[in-house]
Amino acid sequence: MLAKKNYRWDIQGLRALAVLAVVIFHISPSRLPGGYLGVDIFFVISGYLIIGFICRDVYAQKFNLSAFYVKRIKRLFPALFATVLATIVGAYFLLLPEETTVFAKSVISTLLYVSNMFFYTQSDYFAADLELAPLLHTWSLSVEEQFYILFPILLIVIIKFRAAQLQVILAIMAVLSFVLSEYLVRTDPSLAFFISPTRFWQFIVGGLLALNIHKMSLNTSSSNIIGFSGLAALISCLFLFSEETVFPGINAIIPTAATLLVIWAGSITSVFSTAMALPINRFFGNISYSLYLWHWPVIVFYSLAINNEYSIMINNLIVLIISLTLGYLSWKFIELPFSQHKKDAKVATRRTLLTTLAASGAVTALMIFSLNGLPHRFNEKQLYYSSFMNYEQKGFRNGTCFLTSASPDIDFYSKDECITFEVNKFNTLLIGDSHAAHLNSALQQSKSEGETVTQLTASGCRPVIPLKGQDYCVDLMKFGINKLIQQKRFDRIILAGRWKNDDFNKLQRMIDHLSKFTDNVLIVGRTLEYYQYLPRILATTEITSIINNRQNRYSQLKEMDDKFRALATASGIQYVSLIDILCPAREHSCKSVTDEGVPMAFDYGHFTHAGAVEIIDKWDDFTTNLK
Repeated sequence: MLAKKNYRWDIQGLRALAVLAVVIFHISPSRLPGGYLGVDIFFVISGYLIIGFICRDVYAQKFNLSAFYVKRIKRLFPALFATVLATIVGAYFLLLPEETTVFAKSVISTLLYVSNMFFYTQSDYFAADLELAPLLHTWSLSVEEQFYILFPILLIVIIKFRAAQLQVILAIMAVLSFVLSEYLVRTDPSLAFFISPTRFWQFIVGGLLALNIHKMSLNTSSSNIIGFSGLAALISCLFLFSEETVFPGINAIIPTAATLLVIWAGSITSVFSTAMALPINRFFGNISYSLYLWHWPVIVFYSLAINNEYSIMINNLIVLIISLTLGYLSWKFIELPFSQHKKDAKVATRRTLLTTLAASGAVTALMIFSLNGLPHRFNEKQLYYSSFMNYEQKGFRNGTCFLTSASPDIDFYSKDECITFEVNKFNTLLIGDSHAAHLNSALQQSKSEGETVTQLTASGCRPVIPLKGQDYCVDLMKFGINKLIQQKRFDRIILAGRWKNDDFNKLQRMIDHLSKFTDNVLIVGRTLEYYQYLPRILATTEITSIINNRQNRYSQLKEMDDKFRALATASGIQYVSLIDILCPAREHSCKSVTDEGVPMAFDYGHFTHAGAVEIIDKWDDFTTNLK
């Protein structure tokens, strides 16, 4: 039998940490690279509170399933619905037709609490830019709702028929969920991230703590030691983890365990629990749900409306202030009134369900009507540029010569199709990530009858030593640089990638290795990148061919370009500067469309076929020839 606990104000402090971590991460990822862990903190908290509450009331034979669902709806739906309505208004004025179609689908999936699965279907490597999806953050709410829907029924059944084995069954479920998470994070990272079964173990371990916390006695000293240690570990993870950390899987253990320690330590009165329950922590804990709901749409719509008019610091500060203001107002005038409003239980259940269904149904019908993208909002030229938001990347040869998370195994690589080496011809090998793959179609088109181009590319797979990335990336690169180049003596090897500053020494090692097998290595520099998708910029501004440096990252990338050019020069190999091709007169004249009016890129920086062809046509004039 579980003892009923007093209200845990310290947990509000933990909620405050979680939501602020997520908000800071989304506004400025570099300042808190592991801030996304705030979502995982919420999962553990929910498991602790919900499983503990359900089991306590089921054991006491006073748990009412319909009342539980109604309470969840009243707690979560009003603020969510208000956020959805606001995003619909913003989307009408700011989203392009292709974006509006995706948005309409996201609204429907959000109201049905399956947006995690919807966004998984949109998370293919070249899917529409999810960073501009106003409801992207609702994936975690859907995971929580799926937990709320499934676990009450599951716990009732287990307690009724196998009460003595409850914790054993939950532990087995947690292990299976964790194993699934670890498996999928290596085979399909997007699926591992979005689906609820890979996250259920975090809810369950929180619930197991709730079922056993009354047996785990603490004194004030141990509470302080455990609590501050857990908090320190949690905060360390927020700084040490990053978007490149393989997650969830085994890497989720430390932040999850740290969260459990913080919850456990706060169960008695101590310096630690008092610190966690400070008024400022209570405030952010109270508004955490509303703040989470509103901050992401604010970020998305602000970035679309302002388009880098101000400095990064000022933009970030404005977004934070707006998010906090809307979060507070939503909590004060939406969350509180609905959650505190009480009526006769049966009447409340019926009215709450009917109101929720009616509201959801009305908005769903509106979104179905919007699935055509509402093109009447734009002129012909805008619609032309907008159409490139759904550009087909046939030249990349996805799933055969270019491996992604949708083809996460070297077995997908088609040697017969991709390796075109022929004796007595001039044979080129193209190696790298998507920024190598986007050159492939133009290289294939421009080659003569006496030339071949072999493609060896994988997403997120920069060609440097030591190799780093998903298993399919490392396996493919190992095959290429350890077997293929030794079996086939290529006349030229082209290295292209979305280089990073810390690739400098690693690239030198790759050059040294490849130079043993060919006399002709060519490095392709970073291409110009934009803060938004290039077709979007073209469709929403008056400019037709010139993009100024408020929309692109010329300054940062030019500096890197010069650095890598110097590396190539020192190594005595060729280097082609894509920055110089696109911006021959520096940042004030960066070309954004081809001579025929086709956008050079279909997203933030990947070339369209026409764009790549124009680049290749000018390739020789901007190549540093040293051999």
